[in-house]
Amino acid sequence: MSGNNPSNLFEACSNPFREPYQESSIRSIGLDLPRVVSIQYPTMPGAREDNKEEHSSNQSIKNKRLRAKDRSKMSRNRKKEYIKELEFKVRYLEKENIRLQNLLAQKAEEQDSLKQENVFEKEKNNGVRNLWKQVLDLESLDPKRTPTKFCEVWDKFFKIIFDKHKAFIDVAFRKLINDIHANVTPIHYRDLTVDYDRDYDIIKKFNNCTKFKESEFKKNHNLNEVDLFIASFKPSKKQFNFIKNVFIRKEAAVKEKCVQAIHRLIESKQLIEDSFTELRFALALITKSRVLSEEQLAKSKMKGSIFYDSQSFSKIWKVQSVPVTRSYDLLQDEILGKDVKKYLPPSEHTFNANFNKFYIEE
Repeated sequence: MSGNNPSNLFEACSNPFREPYQESSIRSIGLDLPRVVSIQYPTMPGAREDNKEEHSSNQSIKNKRLRAKDRSKMSRNRKKEYIKELEFKVRYLEKENIRLQNLLAQKAEEQDSLKQENVFEKEKNNGVRNLWKQVLDLESLDPKRTPTKFCEVWDKFFKIIFDKHKAFIDVAFRKLINDIHANVTPIHYRDLTVDYDRDYDIIKKFNNCTKFKESEFKKNHNLNEVDLFIASFKPSKKQFNFIKNVFIRKEAAVKEKCVQAIHRLIESKQLIEDSFTELRFALALITKSRVLSEEQLAKSKMKGSIFYDSQSFSKIWKVQSVPVTRSYDLLQDEILGKDVKKYLPPSEHTFNANFNKFYIEE
């Protein structure tokens, strides 16, 4: 039998790189042993190092993946923070842009007003004299020449002054009325009255409306600017009563005083316009009636009466001004008095304000 070949037995026993001996393989070569123990050869010295390297390689890959995952997470977080910062900057810059646009419009209006005033002042100082010299040289006026043009020049020039003065008065009174309140006058002053009587439930229902239903709700309940102003606070019932009974009442009382002042300003403007209109026709009569000759008019002080005098404030009208301090005791206020002690410290019960007092010298 080939299985009993000693060479096969030698080959099976002498080759250390074969699989560990098993009972079946020994039996296959014809040996009948009662018991064969499997022998496990020790691992070769290089194999253990290979396993360690493989394990360390796998661990290194895992660490790299974890680090890559952490870097990716940090990158996403940085991106989110960057986007949030950009959104914040956009909102800030939009508000700043609106503020600067309003400031620019205000400055432009003030510049236009000052420009008109400066033009008026310049024309009354230098331009007036230059115009007189260009049209008529009063000093070299020869009364023997006929006809002299004094009346024509006077009418032409006085019309220019009249129109400029009218424009200046309009600008000045618009500015006075627009800035009659120390603070920026809010839009709700238009509908502000002393008998404001809106119920809290209406304000609360309006604040609970969606944005798409607000317009319809305002129309159905006839909400005015005062209602919208109060609703903007989103007040509780207690806060609503405080705003309605204290703040709105005081604002209404202040508005009444401003309205009185505006009526007096309008009356003053009307008096000023009436006065220089009467003067214009009085001067027209004296120049066109021929009661006074051209020579008399040219040599009189009338030729210089229209020149601007910066001291007319005190020299002609005798109006003086002195600084005064006005004190207001909040405890004596019929609307705010009862709440002053409750909400303000004693040091803030009195307010002082500095003004210029105008008076006419007797």
